[in-house]
Amino acid sequence: MAAPLLAPVLLLLSAAGAEAPVAPPPAAEAPAAPAPGPVTAPATATPPVTPTPTPAGTPAGASPTSEEMQQDLEAKVIQLQHELDALQKQRAAWDDMRRTLDELGPRVDELARRAAEPPAQVRASPLRPPVLPPHALIRTDGTTVFLPEVRLQAGYTGTLVGEGPGQRAAPDASTFVLQHAELLFEGNMLRHRFEYRLLFDFVDPQFLKDAFLQWRHGNWIAVRVGQYKVPFGFQRYLRSTYYDFVDLSETMNAFSLERDVGVMILGRPLGGKLQYQLSVSNGAGAGKLNDNRDLAYTARVVAAPWGALPDSEGDLVGQPRPLLSIGAAGYYNLAPTDIVARTGNPQANTDVDDNGRVDNVAIWQGGVELRVHFRGAALQAELFRRLEHPGGGMGDRTFAGEYLQASYFILPHFLAVDARVERTDLPLYGATLAQRKASGDHIDGQTAGVSAFLRGHDLKIQADYTHLRNSDVVSPVGTFYSPDSHRLRATAQLMF
Repeated sequence: MAAPLLAPVLLLLSAAGAEAPVAPPPAAEAPAAPAPGPVTAPATATPPVTPTPTPAGTPAGASPTSEEMQQDLEAKVIQLQHELDALQKQRAAWDDMRRTLDELGPRVDELARRAAEPPAQVRASPLRPPVLPPHALIRTDGTTVFLPEVRLQAGYTGTLVGEGPGQRAAPDASTFVLQHAELLFEGNMLRHRFEYRLLFDFVDPQFLKDAFLQWRHGNWIAVRVGQYKVPFGFQRYLRSTYYDFVDLSETMNAFSLERDVGVMILGRPLGGKLQYQLSVSNGAGAGKLNDNRDLAYTARVVAAPWGALPDSEGDLVGQPRPLLSIGAAGYYNLAPTDIVARTGNPQANTDVDDNGRVDNVAIWQGGVELRVHFRGAALQAELFRRLEHPGGGMGDRTFAGEYLQASYFILPHFLAVDARVERTDLPLYGATLAQRKASGDHIDGQTAGVSAFLRGHDLKIQADYTHLRNSDVVSPVGTFYSPDSHRLRATAQLMF
């Protein structure tokens, strides 16, 4: 910047040196007068003299002195120096601004990346996020006293059942169904330290589903007391509102522990990257007192190292980066023996050790789960194992089951396709002999479905087709057959 501005100064200085007045040389002696004679004109004309420009402020007809010219040049140099200083300051300001922008660039990129990420939708409590509908009753201190919710799910189910060798098939079915008519109440008090939930289903024979009070301290720990879902199996522990298919898998149905009454400690620390549930319950089922002096113990731990996954099966959000969770669960209970129902013999011995009490069967059950969400695609798998130890010289009974399902949003946030394969044994603990014969030993199934999310899970339409094969079903006359069944279901869900 300085070199171009100094060029005019150097030019002015050189011009000033050229225009400075020069003292005339001393006069020479006059030559002798020429001799008289004719006058001859000079051969070459004398060139005209160009007048020297007069500096400003010099009176007309007066020649500027060298001192005046120098003062004028100094004034111009000072003016140019001021302009140069101003330009240098402007350049410094631009440099500072560029440096600031360079520093802000990575921060802006990071903020843009975070803004592009969907909310993790992690809830340490059973209650919904702080963005509440207008019908919620909220106190001035921010406490949600009362938050109702209505859920309706209705549709159609049709089933075609194949015949076994020489046997009559089970009857086909074609019917409209009302699967859920739920009314949910939940809220909190004392700045979210105490929370409650009441869930009723007017269609289910078990009218009262959830009924518990919970105290929590942040996301690290909460204590729940009342009736709740036993924390075994992701698909069963998840609320059915958020399923990919119309209903549970046959595998989860076989190993589900349903609801029970007890106390549970749970939490979602580390921003939801870890979650745990530890439950001690009656082991007798919803709304029932303990059927012996032994309690049931359940534990479930899930780790999500790349960030918490949403509480739904499919990737409705469309995660911009892969999310993975892996977990394990275990269950132990001593249940009164079911030998009478299992054998169909009312005289079966229920006190093999002769201690005056009904014998117990030790039940051990374990499971592992895997989930992945990424850009509208979701993968989910669970594996279960169960051991029943009757004691009294009777052999152990073992059962296994697993399923794998995947979904993908072919139209982001709106239309998803789903597929599931599964195989499971049927423990059917406590079922009668007739029920066990009609159900068979195990089920193989394949399911394909499609879901349209008109307004997320609040308003969606689902349809799925399932092929099931029940193996070793026993007919009333005692022969075996393996009937195939084809099931078509379609439902619409509204929640508000």
